[in-house]
Amino acid sequence: MRPLQVAPIALLGIAFAVGCADPRTGPRALDASLIAAPAVDDAVLAGQLLAFASDRDGTGFQVFVMQATGAKPTQLTTVPGYNARPNWSHDGRRITFTACRAADLSCEIYVMNADGSGQTKLTDNFSTEEMSVWSPDDRHIAFVSDRDGNQAIYVMNPDGSGQTRLTFNPADDFFPTWSPDGQKIAFESRRDGNSEVYVMNADGSNPVNLTNNPATDGNPAWSPRGDKIAFRSDRDGNGEIYVMNIDGSAPTRLTVNPAEEYYPAWSPSANRIAFVSNRDGNFEIYVMKPDGSLPTRVTNNPAFDADPAWAIAGPSVGAAACPTPATVIVSDEAGLRAAIAAATPGTVIGVQGIIGITQDDTIRTASVTITCATPGSALFAVAGGGAQDMLTVDARKVTVDHLVLDASQAADGPWLSENDGVTAFAESTTFTNNTVTCPPDGVCALIAGGIGAVVSDNHFQALGPFTGIQLQTNGAAGEIRIDGARVERNTLVTTAPSTGGRQGAIRPFDVANAVIADNTALGPWRAGVSATRLANDRISGNTIQGAAQFGIQTSPQAVLPVLSTVFSNNQVSGAGIAGVFVRLACGNVFVGNNLQGNAGNVGLVFDVTSGANSYAGDPSVVVDNGAFDCNGDGVNDPNIITGPGAARHGPMLGSALSDVARTVHGIRLQ
Repeated sequence: MRPLQVAPIALLGIAFAVGCADPRTGPRALDASLIAAPAVDDAVLAGQLLAFASDRDGTGFQVFVMQATGAKPTQLTTVPGYNARPNWSHDGRRITFTACRAADLSCEIYVMNADGSGQTKLTDNFSTEEMSVWSPDDRHIAFVSDRDGNQAIYVMNPDGSGQTRLTFNPADDFFPTWSPDGQKIAFESRRDGNSEVYVMNADGSNPVNLTNNPATDGNPAWSPRGDKIAFRSDRDGNGEIYVMNIDGSAPTRLTVNPAEEYYPAWSPSANRIAFVSNRDGNFEIYVMKPDGSLPTRVTNNPAFDADPAWAIAGPSVGAAACPTPATVIVSDEAGLRAAIAAATPGTVIGVQGIIGITQDDTIRTASVTITCATPGSALFAVAGGGAQDMLTVDARKVTVDHLVLDASQAADGPWLSENDGVTAFAESTTFTNNTVTCPPDGVCALIAGGIGAVVSDNHFQALGPFTGIQLQTNGAAGEIRIDGARVERNTLVTTAPSTGGRQGAIRPFDVANAVIADNTALGPWRAGVSATRLANDRISGNTIQGAAQFGIQTSPQAVLPVLSTVFSNNQVSGAGIAGVFVRLACGNVFVGNNLQGNAGNVGLVFDVTSGANSYAGDPSVVVDNGAFDCNGDGVNDPNIITGPGAARHGPMLGSALSDVARTVHGIRLQ
């Protein structure tokens, strides 16, 4: 059973039945928040979109787009009939689809802008043209046509010109999918008497049967990492999703359900597979991990939803998704390493596609930028490889921007900016607009020495990391400062408790004149912000939800003080002990913070080692045990507390945390 592969023909009657009715060709306005931050329970999908087909509006099948979490479905096509099989261009700006419309008297390939505007017919043949897929460089579109008597695979230019037949077998060939390097095409074929998955060169030569099974195998989808092909098979009695190596070896069943499963589609970073299933009574779109775990329904509509197609660039992003033009483009690990080695100041290295990293890459040339050449381009640590810190920056003014970085298989983390004053001299480095997967018990981003660093507008997803964004001094005696750092507008999500005893989502250690603002920390981080030895810093506008102990804590090891720092307009809720815990801290200002909704409604706790702090608070409880001589005159300096909350003395709610050792790149995490 392949319900949508034959659907264009079956639904022609619907398209023609509308006769001369005036088609509605104008696109519907795309919700501006469509690419906003997703729900906490699946934040790994941040910034990613799914196009799909559905008959939910009653006019036949139409193309929709939604957040990959299933939120905010938005209709893109409106012409009655059949509009389905969407496929995104890799720059995130265009979508091809199959349309069977009354005016065409056939099924044709159309292209439209990612907001549904500019719908243009690419093929014009009195035949069925369908299943269009963009090549990785967006220079070609493969598609299926029966114009010469049977279904065969063709290729054309993005404007519809240069239509060329690739397969010449009397059996049907369909469902093409490109390899990430653009050199091969996998497809489904009946040339051996039943449906099998084949692979051929991109020019149609050398077709090879990969599945060789008497069952029905089809719907191939090539992983963006290039190492796997997902497919559908009924070899175990009903249609299920499988995955195999690209040579056909090691076929592995991913779904185990008596229902029918169809159309696997890899996410751009290859950390999810979307598919279609009727396991809940009608056909809906689901998303699962690449090992088949955590299948999650993302559409919930009594209509028929199918044909999932991913994009990491939002419809409004367009060319700006890779804002810095590359001076050199790389598409494999060897090319990346060579470009880094040959870089001169001002070089912009553009990553195209998804590149596996087997060892660390160190940037030692100042003023180099590493960014995307096409939206969604990614670096990932290869499982079993030697990557520890995927990108290490040892030079001034190096920028890493607009990349997907998957460090889940790295030993330490995705990015390290290091200045030890001897061999590494990073400062004023920039890490912005990246989508990051942090390693378990690892680091999301580490700045060790070097003033003026900027970490902003990134999305970090973690599963029990040691620490999130960590900033600390470096050098033999901590003499290499990190003053003036800015950590802003990042989202950090962990779905399992962080493991560092004194760390948290953001860990500033020994920094002055820094700004930590407008970040969001979600999940059981030990603390949202865990600060030690600060002076004249600003921590403001941060949102912290669900911290295991405290939303914000100071001096967790009770050794080095926090002085003259402003904590303002932060919102903390769901913390396991208290919203804010203040230890070894003098002369700080806590104002305008929303600390309601934490354990016991305890908003803030002043430890006995605190004094001369001022607090203007909300209705939450304040525990003031402060009794500390901050200026050394022999007189304890009281904390000054105002606001509607009940201030009281209370039990000690925290104790100095032990030093859980973790070393990254020879640097001891403080």
